Amino acid sequence: MFIYQPYINSDDRVVWHGGDSTQLHYEIEALDEHRFPIWKEVSVRTPMDFPTGVKELYEKMQEYYDFCTTACHDNMMDTL
Repeated sequence: MFIYQPYINSDDRVVWHGGDSTQLHYEIEALDEHRFPIWKEVSVRTPMDFPTGVKELYEKMQEYYDFCTTACHDNMMDTL
């Protein structure tokens, strides 16, 4: 598993689960029914040109994070 979080203890992140997976998962931290923290998947993306190196994967994860946070913010602002 490889995780991109913009800062320590961030309540959202992008995850690549490793192996043959070509998907990036945007997740937010939430509480389960017992009030324990868990990660909930909000969105999934399969990049057309999945990176082969760690630096490129990190950059793709950062781009996807920026996209998700901007899209979520824009959708929230549209409802106000």
